[in-house]
Amino acid sequence: MSGKSYRFQRTISSTAEHCCVPLCAASSKYNSALSFHTFPKDFETRRKWISAIRRDHFAVSPHTRVCSRHFTSEDVCEPLSATARRLLRKGAVPALFEWNNFSLPLSRQHILMSPACC
Repeated sequence: MSGKSYRFQRTISSTAEHCCVPLCAASSKYNSALSFHTFPKDFETRRKWISAIRRDHFAVSPHTRVCSRHFTSEDVCEPLSATARRLLRKGAVPALFEWNNFSLPLSRQHILMSPACC
């Protein structure tokens, strides 16, 4: 019996970022289409993020990330150059989760067609 084996293609980065949202297994190690965002420094916005991801009493570190799958396309600002990073609109709060019927990210083509806002 011959078993099929699958290999994921690694991204160029040597360190992997992981999404802290419950039920999300997104990692930058095998998915370069996603971006990973640190928690905001503003206390009120940070509180909204923690509440939105349903992580009460959650200790946020400088390495804690939420992936772009949890933000609407209007909240994600595409980079203006190939070397720039994808950013979030000021005040953006994650809103797309498995528990509110969000299942898959938008297609890469749709992401590329969204306007740059930052």
